[in-house]
Amino acid sequence: KRERSVKVPVSSLKIREICENAWLKCSYTKSFNQFNIMRLKLLAQQREIAEQIAAFEKKYQCTFAEFEKQVNAESENFEYWDDYLEWKAAVKVQSELAMRI
Repeated sequence: KRERSVKVPVSSLKIREICENAWLKCSYTKSFNQFNIMRLKLLAQQREIAEQIAAFEKKYQCTFAEFEKQVNAESENFEYWDDYLEWKAAVKVQSELAMRI
């Protein structure tokens, strides 16, 4: 069974910059269409991040909060630590995307 690789999400600052640039650089009619396209891209990214989080939840059979407690309680486990950092980033971007969309 092959594990899916987990991608590191785009930073929320970059997402904000993309949205603001799409809105400001266009005429009103073009900007409305481009803004909708950008929104669709953000929704696609939100879905991708939700899939990444679901993969971590399936792998560890727990939520991020539970996993965070487990990682902090254990001695050094580099695989857990790497997954913890990626999962934490995904959770952060997911919440920021939810606020932007």
